[in-house]
Amino acid sequence: MSNGQTTPTRTTGISEKKLHRAFSQALKRFDLIEDGDKILIGLSGGKDSLVLTELLSQRMRVHKPKFTLQAIHITSEQIGYKTDTDYLRRFCEERGVNFETVESSSSSDDTGNKAVCFRCSRDRRKALFEAAERHGCNKIALGHQLDDVLETLFMNMTYHGTFGAVPPLLKLDRIPFSIIRPLYLANESDVAEYAKSRDYRMTVKECPHSKATSRTEAKELIAEFEKLNKNARASLLKAMSNINQQYLPKEHGGEKE
Repeated sequence: MSNGQTTPTRTTGISEKKLHRAFSQALKRFDLIEDGDKILIGLSGGKDSLVLTELLSQRMRVHKPKFTLQAIHITSEQIGYKTDTDYLRRFCEERGVNFETVESSSSSDDTGNKAVCFRCSRDRRKALFEAAERHGCNKIALGHQLDDVLETLFMNMTYHGTFGAVPPLLKLDRIPFSIIRPLYLANESDVAEYAKSRDYRMTVKECPHSKATSRTEAKELIAEFEKLNKNARASLLKAMSNINQQYLPKEHGGEKE
């Protein structure tokens, strides 16, 4: 077997079983995939997107629902990547997934880390949407897992004063496709263990603007919650759809003193 071979090795560990269960539950609970879907995968080359591609390609071979996959890898001048695109292409082709690489365009009229991050995110999102339209896809699959969801929740609460994260299924009037997150219920540790057991060759992202971030702090906060309750992730996830309005403050307008 050559060193470039990407054929996965079989594992039957607890993490893999948990991951498959979480993936299947998300598809069913949130009705993420329907018959006839053409799904674009945002394949960054990190563990989350590689595992997402693997699991979706496995599900694609199931008789129902019938759907097809197209993967896209977006590069950007703002971020340094050590990406083996040949590996990503083989990874996809061996799993029956079409693959394309796209360079996102970016302007240079902003300064500062925050502006650069916003611009980079905006340009990459634009490239993703354009690719979905070009390939006639009706859904875009992203690799966000449960830890990403909870970190976003804490960041929004702390910095923006809003109680919200990212949904498993997002439909917007202004775009002709839905965004789905099939790993929504999966723990990051299970995703990482699965990727490690399969010996994935993951992309190294070298961004000069991503040192210590608020997301890192949110991750540490979740770890602190788990010291109080080992099932904290599940409880926090449930809390997002179990809001008791009766015991929350209500503003009735009027002048503020």
